[in-house]
Amino acid sequence: MFINVTMTMLQILHLSFLIASIGLLISLAEDIKYREVFSRHGILAWEIGQTRFTHRLAGLSTELLDPLLREGRYIWVQRMAFGIAALSPATLLVPDLLPWFAVMLLASIALQTMRNLLGTDGADQMNIVVLTAVALGSSLPSGGLGQRACCWFVAVQLMLSYFIAGVAKIRSESWRSGVAIRGILGTESYGNASLDRLIAWHPIIPRLLCWGVMAFELAFPLVLLQLPELTLSLVLMGIGFHAVCALVMGLNGFLWAFSSAYPSLLWCTGTIKYIS
Repeated sequence: MFINVTMTMLQILHLSFLIASIGLLISLAEDIKYREVFSRHGILAWEIGQTRFTHRLAGLSTELLDPLLREGRYIWVQRMAFGIAALSPATLLVPDLLPWFAVMLLASIALQTMRNLLGTDGADQMNIVVLTAVALGSSLPSGGLGQRACCWFVAVQLMLSYFIAGVAKIRSESWRSGVAIRGILGTESYGNASLDRLIAWHPIIPRLLCWGVMAFELAFPLVLLQLPELTLSLVLMGIGFHAVCALVMGLNGFLWAFSSAYPSLLWCTGTIKYIS
């Protein structure tokens, strides 16, 4: 079966952009709310963070990055990026804005990466993949090889993200034994004490949960078989998985970042009908 919708490749990329923008909007809102961590006395102070770049970028840190990333200025960078993400629906009315909006959001992620001493996560990386494909694909001839390549780039990156994560987990004794999920739920940052006590009721529960996650991630490349029912099942499991992680662990960005890659996957596997 197919999803009963016909879309151009540009519409696929546009949909991905709109989904990614929602996640970025939420992420930027959180950063703005807790902006004190970026202050001079915060854990992400630029006075400390800039030392990572001084020896590699020579005077670039002072001349270019300081005006954008120092205390008092970076909050305006965040607010501008928030505004761009909030205005993303305007690209539906003026499609020519799409590549420009994608590039500006990519720039904001690049600045965020430089400002964040703690590094990025899989959601940031998937946002970069999707927005890069959108910026390039929306600038290329409609229905051409370039747009096809952009969609396939996103789909392959999505499949690799799940499969490599699954391989890493299945090689880990803590994941095979079920200990890993209790370790995660027991942390202060991503934990949930109530759920941890619930799954501790019987040792088979955390083991089943760990093996369920690993089975899903390792099976995801089966979408290449181009069986629509299987593809839709795996996509729905993926959305459910990220939704649970968002609710339990507070990983809101993953839900929107990875969901933004699904339209390209559905197109590449033939689950969505398309016109060139």
